[in-house]
Amino acid sequence: MLENIWLFLDAFTINLRVGSIALLIGLLIGFASALLRARNRSATAKLTGFFVGFLRAFPVYVLMFVAVNLLASLGLFDALTSKQSAEAALVIALSAYTISTCSDAWLAFLQNRDQGQHSQAWLVIPNLIQIYVITVMSSSVGAAIGLQEAVTFTLNLAESLPTRNERLLLVFLVVLFFATIMGLTRWGVKRVSAMVTQAQTKRSSAPRSA
Repeated sequence: MLENIWLFLDAFTINLRVGSIALLIGLLIGFASALLRARNRSATAKLTGFFVGFLRAFPVYVLMFVAVNLLASLGLFDALTSKQSAEAALVIALSAYTISTCSDAWLAFLQNRDQGQHSQAWLVIPNLIQIYVITVMSSSVGAAIGLQEAVTFTLNLAESLPTRNERLLLVFLVVLFFATIMGLTRWGVKRVSAMVTQAQTKRSSAPRSA
């Protein structure tokens, strides 16, 4: 049992790695696009906004299969192993989500900063943390292309268990694991947001009480 737990956590590191790379791409391109979008009246800003909106609307699941088939047909994955190819396709697919959401988060940061609302601007930090956690959780779609991450490991392990009750218990525990991570993240984001709001309220009311 303990060995399976360690193997599951080892498989989960793939989810963490894919999520981290996709987030890094989203942070860099998202910040650059947010700077362009901040120029509200320029044609470049409108074009960038359209690009971000397009990425936001594109299903990650579909983009993953497009990346696998298109890039493989172009020979871009020839130098990679099957595992590396699957990870690369998943990173590309998840980057559509991270670029669009990070761009929105950075844009809100820039707008709040320019308006002097520094406490609100720094809400970008919990927002980016939430984006990362969602990206890691979403990386489970890699199971559809054979990526040996946490979900794939769980499915393979479930098939090896002798009874249906054991399989159901395994699935329940894994779902509980992911749900706990999401729940703790949302709780943490709400707590930080509430603290920032309180600080902003105290700062706004201080001159009137003086």
